[in-house]
Amino acid sequence: MRLLKEKLNIGFDFLALILGIIGLVGGLFHALYFPYRVIGILLFCIYGCGLLYFSQNNNIHYRRLMSIVCISGVVFIFILFSNESQNILRLLKDVIRYDYFLKFDELFKQGKIDNVLLSLAFMSIIGIPLTHLIVSFFCQIRGKILKMIFFIISFVFPILIHHQLAIYTSYCFLVFLIYIFIFHYCLKYQKQVFSLKCLVLSLVTIFLVGSHYFLEPNPIFKQGTSTVLTNITNWFDHPYLDDVFGNHNITGMSSSISGSLPNNDITLDKSIALTVESKASFTGYLRGYSLAHYQNNKWRAVNENYDDFDSGSLVGKALDEYHVISSLEVSIETMKPTRYQFVPYFSYKTLDMKDDSYYPSDNQKISIANIDIENWDIYDGLNSPIVLQKYNEYVKDEYLDVPDNLKDELTHLIEEKTSTMGLNINELQNYYTPIQKANIIKKILDKQAVYSLKTGKLPNNKDFIEYFLFENKKGSCTHFASSGAMLLRCLDVPTRYVSGYIIKSSDFENGKAEVSNTRSHAWIEIYVEDLGWIPVEMTPASSIRSQGTILDNLVENNQPATDNQPTQDPQTNQPTNQDQNTDIQDSQQVVEKENSLIEFFNENSQIIYTIGIVVILLAGYRLITTHLLKLRLKRRHNNEKIILYYKQMKKFKHSYVKVYDDALSLANKAKFSQHQIDDLEVEKMAELYQRYVKETYQSLPFYLKFLYKYIYGYI
Repeated sequence: MRLLKEKLNIGFDFLALILGIIGLVGGLFHALYFPYRVIGILLFCIYGCGLLYFSQNNNIHYRRLMSIVCISGVVFIFILFSNESQNILRLLKDVIRYDYFLKFDELFKQGKIDNVLLSLAFMSIIGIPLTHLIVSFFCQIRGKILKMIFFIISFVFPILIHHQLAIYTSYCFLVFLIYIFIFHYCLKYQKQVFSLKCLVLSLVTIFLVGSHYFLEPNPIFKQGTSTVLTNITNWFDHPYLDDVFGNHNITGMSSSISGSLPNNDITLDKSIALTVESKASFTGYLRGYSLAHYQNNKWRAVNENYDDFDSGSLVGKALDEYHVISSLEVSIETMKPTRYQFVPYFSYKTLDMKDDSYYPSDNQKISIANIDIENWDIYDGLNSPIVLQKYNEYVKDEYLDVPDNLKDELTHLIEEKTSTMGLNINELQNYYTPIQKANIIKKILDKQAVYSLKTGKLPNNKDFIEYFLFENKKGSCTHFASSGAMLLRCLDVPTRYVSGYIIKSSDFENGKAEVSNTRSHAWIEIYVEDLGWIPVEMTPASSIRSQGTILDNLVENNQPATDNQPTQDPQTNQPTNQDQNTDIQDSQQVVEKENSLIEFFNENSQIIYTIGIVVILLAGYRLITTHLLKLRLKRRHNNEKIILYYKQMKKFKHSYVKVYDDALSLANKAKFSQHQIDDLEVEKMAELYQRYVKETYQSLPFYLKFLYKYIYGYI
């Protein structure tokens, strides 16, 4: 029975080795799309088991012979197929130079090469060193923590280059990592661990199988449908976290659906957001998503989804029915993964719209109507070819609500401003079309507020729209769009708040345009019964093109010039003097300094985040290594503690200080004598160890001092 347990213990190590090779080596093969990767994984599992077998039986010569034969075979294959190898390397160089998506199977297809041996040779460049490293973990005592860190970095490397991880390789790696950490690091001196191995492996297997079915929202377990990077980004780019990190005060859009509104000055993010390809240039909106309900200074989605219905293509289908309009094929690719697809107005084909708000991201080409969407004449006489009676009722339920604390004030504002235009609110409400009402509300907003990114901080317990319209009277597109949506709802016009980007025809060069995050924008859509949703610009800009120009000017001036000023009551104008002007200038300088720091952070955010992560990892590693000996001494009897201290001393290979005779004597006593070491002897050994470490550290050259202190953590 004892012999059987020993063999099963060895068998567990071989099983863990195979899982490690499948998880780490196979994961890289899968992520890089090597052809014949299954054959490669199988061969490296056999190769790794052979290395481990010879290492455990101390057959060093056979192990070296096996390695030499394998490496020689790889070199021979490269020499035999030298022309094909050079062709693959040339294509690989182009992929790296132009930052293409790396897929080795595509490289082999482009090179017209279908060669199993050559594919295995390229896989061996990765597989041989990693397999040797995995085997060394089972055979060598030193450097285990560094090897585990390297394993983790190698495993997540595909994520850093936006490649996918396979589910089966990921699970194999997790089991392998847990196994080696517990049994070859934490419990490497424990002998009776057979039962514990069975228990741990069973629990880990049950956990991973269960997680595959019940923990799907966790990014670790969604690798089969999209990249881990996408899921992690979406995890942390959650709208509820916008308030914590202030993401809503920066131009650009989050990866997930977010209804957060800015509560301070808006900072420019000048990085590229997306690329658009089209044979013909065009100007328009790139629609991301829409939201229905405004409450507590945020927008949120509809209460109930209208299933199996694409409300975004209604007007496009009507245009196709009543007009002969040319179409454009447009493809849009985002720089960071998003939950939603950016779509220009108006698409012809019916897509799968979610929550009556957005199209799921698929990066497919879209056919759109090649028209000027701001030409209101094209909507005259249009009716949707689809019967919309039920959807009309749904729209009234979802897109007409106004918060009670706002409705009276907004209605009074409309009455006040329309009276100066010679209009009656009842007449406006009952006899004007939704498009005509939208034009009047836009004029009211033009007179009521000025467009600006320097809005100042939103006071606590103040409503976003109320403060903008009646106190601050300056704001960005989010302020104008939110206010316009609520004002139109007071006139019984269904509206929804839309986030996206503006693109101009001048952005295109050779059929391709790059759109920066400074072009992120908010507008509204109004619903025309029996027709569909029509986009409407609410900012003071006269057109989409003009608004795009204003946003471009922000990059140069950080504040657009605008002709319209808010109409103010003369009684609110305060006298000014030189001291007040000085205070204003000083405060503006402080704000500009703060904004410059914020802009610097935004422009270099990836570098700063990377440095921060590296610092945290190094600090964590340093913390672990410095306390590692204390952790290993816990729960050991005194004899084992003495031996551990002695082994730690022997690790100082570059030391010019000889291990003390007293320490050697205690170590021999603990290992070979039947005498039980007492606590006083352990304390003595600890003192000898501390003295030895200090003397050794002083005798080392500076580079070894750094290595022993910060890498090994011995000091």
